[in-house]
Amino acid sequence: MINLYQGEYNYQGQVFSLWTHARTKTIAHRNFIKQLQKVLGISGYRLRCYFAGQRDNFKIKKVERG
Repeated sequence: MINLYQGEYNYQGQVFSLWTHARTKTIAHRNFIKQLQKVLGISGYRLRCYFAGQRDNFKIKKVERG
């Protein structure tokens, strides 16, 4: 089942609120990285390294319907 996810990503003090549909949280994270890549004009590799999980700089939550 495809779910709706909201992601909040803090890239060097600039916070981005993003939305995507995905089957899992991992796929949603991948979609958010692709969205940020287009907005910021930065390579996907650099963003994946920045949001690799060593820092508390992003949150992904599943949006409940109802």
